[in-house]
Amino acid sequence: MAEPQQGQQPRPKKFGCLRGCLVALGIGIFGAAVVAILVWQSVAWLKNAPEERIAQYEPIGLSPGEEEDVARVIAGVDEAKRNGAVYDEYLTPRVFNGAFEKILETERQKGPVKSGTPLFLRGSFEGDHMALKITAPAEGEGSGAPAEKKYINAEGVFDLAIENGEITQAKVYKLTLRGRQAPFLSRMVVNWFLGQLKEKTHLEKNSPTNDLAVIKLLRREGDRLHIVLDAKKIAEKEAAQQSAPKR
Repeated sequence: MAEPQQGQQPRPKKFGCLRGCLVALGIGIFGAAVVAILVWQSVAWLKNAPEERIAQYEPIGLSPGEEEDVARVIAGVDEAKRNGAVYDEYLTPRVFNGAFEKILETERQKGPVKSGTPLFLRGSFEGDHMALKITAPAEGEGSGAPAEKKYINAEGVFDLAIENGEITQAKVYKLTLRGRQAPFLSRMVVNWFLGQLKEKTHLEKNSPTNDLAVIKLLRREGDRLHIVLDAKKIAEKEAAQQSAPKR
């Protein structure tokens, strides 16, 4: 083979450019396929979330001492609302669940509960994180015939902290709907939205429309959930809801 003469540029290798384009095209197609699969998995996962059955929840089964703690918590919040005071409490997950169940039952006895209110809720700790199991009516399904109703049964493992009406920590590690864990892309999207919500609560922490304003503190401390509530704001919100015209 003749060597290129001095001053002449070597000829490009035959098909070298074409091969590079094909490699780039192959990488692009592969990347697009991966994204398409992730999106399809996420859409299918969300689309199949509503189901006709309610998840099975074991009775909380509180001990007599835990029953006393639940009664004390509910009475303490009511007293703080009457006095316009702050209520500060450390709760085990079981006492939290018992108190929530009592409050929810009281609300049901008053009449139709607010749309989106959970039917069941169980909180716990998993390792260093919080965990939650929850069942709620699927959106738009609350008023249908019993055979037509559908429900969202969700489980999650996460970190959450709220201070003075502002979310200061929020991250989901595991999310399950209909017994299926969230695909990778879905978890990314959920955590992205949590980041946006965190920023929103920071900007609106002093806004009168901030529903989290009643929470002065919510965070895990050891084997307890530390909750501080502004009971005066709770009473004000309840009064506003009762005086609002019904549609």
